[in-house]
Order: sequence, then C-alpha cells, then structure tokens
Amino acid sequence: MTNSKLSAGGLDDADRLRVISGSVDASSRAVITALDLPADPAVLDIGAGNGSIARWVADTFPEGRVVALDKDTTLLTAEPMPGNCTVVTADIADYTPEPASFDLVHARFVLAHLADRDRLCARALEWIRPGGHLVVTEPFSLGVRSRYPVAAEVLGAYERYCETTGFDLTWARRVPAVMQANSAQVVDVRTFTGRLGGGAGVDRWYPLIDRVADELIAAGLDRDTLDRFAALCADPDTYDIPQVIMTVVGRRPGQV
Repeated sequence: MTNSKLSAGGLDDADRLRVISGSVDASSRAVITALDLPADPAVLDIGAGNGSIARWVADTFPEGRVVALDKDTTLLTAEPMPGNCTVVTADIADYTPEPASFDLVHARFVLAHLADRDRLCARALEWIRPGGHLVVTEPFSLGVRSRYPVAAEVLGAYERYCETTGFDLTWARRVPAVMQANSAQVVDVRTFTGRLGGGAGVDRWYPLIDRVADELIAAGLDRDTLDRFAALCADPDTYDIPQVIMTVVGRRPGQV
C-alpha cells in the first residue's frame, strides 16, 4: 500500500479522517441501507479508518458479522468496538479471506491510492457471495481551474503531489468498467460534491491540504499561499467544488 499521508491512517491522520466521516458518512449509510442485505450479513470494511462505517454497520445489523480492516488500526481500537465487529490489522494486498465469505465489501477512499487498484477491486469481488455487493467510493477530480486563484494554485500543487504517490484522482470513473470486466453487475452509481469553503464543519478541503502542507512546500508552494488558502476555506461565503465523490455499487451475480 502507498505510504502517502493521504492514506496513512492512525492518530496523525485523525483530523482528515474525521472530516471525511463528517462529509461522506451520510451518503455511505444511505447506499448501504438501500442494499438488499440479509438480516445477519457478513461485511468487510476495507480501509476502515476511524471505524465510523464499521461501527454503524455493526450496530445496524446486530445479528451480522463485521470485519474492520486497516493497516493502522489505532483509531479503530481507541474505543471498544461492537461485539460483532472484529478489527484486523493488515494491508489489503496481504489479506486473504475465504472466497465468497461476505455479503458486502465496502471500500472508501482506499483503492484509488494503490498502483494495482484494478486487481484489488477484482479480488474484492471474489470475496463476495453470489448476490452480494461491492461498494466503492472514490473522489473524481473536476480539474484545478477555479474562480479563486489561490485555490487553483494550491489544488494544482495537491494534484501534482497525488501523482507522485500514485493516487489516481480519476480512477472512480473506471470503477464500473472494472466491475463489469470481472462479471459484476453495476446496479447503482451515486455522486455528491465535497465543498471547498464554508468554514469548520462545512469545508472538507483545508484539513486535507494541511495534512500534506510540508510536502507541498517542499515541492515549491509557499507558506503565504497556504495561509491565504486556509482563509479562503474558512470564509463562510466561499463555495467551490474541486471534486465529486462517486460511489459505485456492484453486485455479484447469483442468489444470496
């Protein structure tokens, strides 16, 4: 798995993961709720982060079984997990569950970071029982042009940084084709926007950029530019949309 700070997890990544949970969890829960799952589903949450989705699934399906997988499980074990949720510390590339052992595999903001993302997506489909679902959520960049010059400058530096880590900000568009190439049916695609601006609790971009500020400065961005970007994100009147968040739901053919 990549060593990028944008996929590191753990205590140092808690702020970024909290912002992700706050802005994306409602959409993830809506997608999962709409699935035709059994009353006692077996669920794998890949790259479980701070555990917000794994905990919610375990609480929603008390008769089910949830596996929360991450390479750094510090945040997952900081508080007791529900009794039907097992925390597993492992890199997805090294994880080898039995084939067809889950009704749902959920992967959010993890596969696009990996060089072998297509292969790992195909492997995840193998872990799903006939009739079960794979839910993949990833960002899709709308480009770095912006009505705000400082946002364009910082987003450009951020996207160049992502390229150096192997993080593909356009892979989300390819996910349906990857699923179909591996005999899965694409049954739903949902998108929503992640706002830049609006201040704390609304803006999802400053914590993400601040997480890699040292790397962006080392690559040539100056601190004054980052400070002006921070002020832009804190402004309640700022409204920019650098990305859409895309969730693709695939179903493995057959009966549950």
